[in-house]
Amino acid sequence: MMNEPEEKWEKLLAERRIFNWIPFIDFALVAGSMAMGEETEDSDFDIILGCKTGRMFTARACTVALFSLAGKRRKSAYSKEESKDKFCFNHFVTKDSYTLRPPYNAYWQTLYQNLVPIYGKEAEARKFFEANKWSEKKEIAFDKRWGPKKLNVFQWISESVLKSPLGDLLEKILKKYQLERINRKKPNTENARVYADETELELHPDTTRIDEWVRENNR
Repeated sequence: MMNEPEEKWEKLLAERRIFNWIPFIDFALVAGSMAMGEETEDSDFDIILGCKTGRMFTARACTVALFSLAGKRRKSAYSKEESKDKFCFNHFVTKDSYTLRPPYNAYWQTLYQNLVPIYGKEAEARKFFEANKWSEKKEIAFDKRWGPKKLNVFQWISESVLKSPLGDLLEKILKKYQLERINRKKPNTENARVYADETELELHPDTTRIDEWVRENNR
């Protein structure tokens, strides 16, 4: 009989097949409480997505659309209970932004030491971890939770079609829309980590929980 953490992981891993239908995704890493072993019954699934350079906004749009259609995406308006077992996509990176921007603290170091790769290309995921040597992660291991990227005909066709002037135009439109929306909703508070450009989207509008974690673990 599985315990609660094992059940949470089973639910998370059962949905990673959706990534096979999303173009321009290189890897997916589990972050947040799940990665740090601090999950509760109501925890959501925080995900860092590695995207191909020049197609990050297309990848994000497809991710939001497919996980929303599957009923598995957390929305910002959700309460803690409504967010249970939903995917929260709060960090999109490309090769130019693999390294987390400072300031760093004990929380970010602990988190990056415990990120769990669950999908994608091992070579690209390794480059991500190598770029974050500041975290002093002792070993880059791909355990049984790792799911290599599988060849998907739809994904291959969509990437082939969108590696074109049409894809460039779509990316430009999606970039303009998403950046305007993110910047319009960006909170003007000291504890927000919100950064958006063509290479990275970091969307942590409220880091109160992180600040509390740091205070509690520095006692």
